[in-house]
Amino acid sequence: MAKVQKYLDKNGNTKYMFQLYMGIDPQTGNKKRTRRRGFKTKKEATLALSRLQLELENKSSLPTENNILFSEVYSE
Repeated sequence: MAKVQKYLDKNGNTKYMFQLYMGIDPQTGNKKRTRRRGFKTKKEATLALSRLQLELENKSSLPTENNILFSEVYSE
């Protein structure tokens, strides 16, 4: 679960960020994470986080395997 965190930028302004675990990359086997920074309010960061989680959830619900052999396409 991602958590919204507060940090200070180089000018001393308060900004918000989050880091989200996106699963394991099937090609490399490494963990995938994304970090988004620079939100002015915690509400903005939370909204962006929920949108990203929803997008990731919808994307993962689709079947990823779509291996069609050339012979199958050729016969059609």
